[in-house]
Amino acid sequence: MRATAGRLLLIETSSQESYGATIRFYEKSGYPLVARIKGFYRPGDDKLIFAKELGAGDSLAAPDPGPPPPTSTTPIAPSGRSRA
Repeated sequence: MRATAGRLLLIETSSQESYGATIRFYEKSGYPLVARIKGFYRPGDDKLIFAKELGAGDSLAAPDPGPPPPTSTTPIAPSGRSRA
């Protein structure tokens, strides 16, 4: 997550009753239910999507990289060599 500057974790699971403990674990871990796709797996078995936004204080969040580096104004020739 740090290397890619991730900001959102998504978890998907089934709505079947046998996944009840899993669903409760996600909710207690700070992942609210953000979407439900009815009948995704089969009729009566929805896909549940939980999400958690990562912030600056989150241990998985990438540090702020700061402003982007200045861009070069030197034209580049098609061969990859500088024209200057």
